[in-house]
Amino acid sequence: MTADKNLSKLASTRFSLSEAESRLLEQVETGEVANYLAEAAAQNDPSQADAWDDSRQLRATLLVWLCTDTEASQFITHRGIQIQGAKIVGSLDLQFATLPFPLVCQQCAFTAAVRLERATVEFLDLSGSYLADSAIKLPEVNQAMPTALEARGLKVESDVFLRDGFHATGYVMFWGAAIGGNLNCEQGQSENADGTALFAPNIEVKGSMFLRDGFHAMGRVSLTGNSIGGDLDCYQGRFEHEGGDALLAEHIKVLGQYC
Repeated sequence: MTADKNLSKLASTRFSLSEAESRLLEQVETGEVANYLAEAAAQNDPSQADAWDDSRQLRATLLVWLCTDTEASQFITHRGIQIQGAKIVGSLDLQFATLPFPLVCQQCAFTAAVRLERATVEFLDLSGSYLADSAIKLPEVNQAMPTALEARGLKVESDVFLRDGFHATGYVMFWGAAIGGNLNCEQGQSENADGTALFAPNIEVKGSMFLRDGFHAMGRVSLTGNSIGGDLDCYQGRFEHEGGDALLAEHIKVLGQYC
């Protein structure tokens, strides 16, 4: 990197940047939070993001470039990418990517599926965010299914937060993931009433798994074959599946407490 080059200048060689996107890059380069939240709390519901104006809109392709381009990633500090209250347009496709920094998108609206298959991330926080689904072909059923978060084989060095109003409208897929800290879904919602809401068999969580305190699954939750180093806490969680069992947890290993 040269002294006269910054992240915005680098990005401008690839993208025609909006004001919102330029602000994101400036905040990322200084290690600060890119905050797009409105002053009125009523205007920050990500499920109503169609009503948000363009000043809160970011392209997923820009974020993918920021996370995966070798030169761009040199500008990212140890604080990683931190975004609040933005509308992410397009699929955030980070399959097989390595992100040696935190990825934080709080109270954001994703217009298409987030894809993290076989990716490696330092820390993942999607708290309060709304994830719309995309049709993704899943090997388990050999057909395209409505999927909001595809994170098969994801490796996270520390925690995963899908809490505090997180809302997914299709499959949330964590099959075979490895999480070095906690998987926290407190007050989160996963919605796929016609099938599986949270598909997370054969995952390893070195910390605890929290499906408690207002967690709500509309569709089957599968935790079969999991290894959990701490607690599995489902206290005051709500599990609904009209088509059969709401919670599958065969052959699960929990070293802490289970409730």
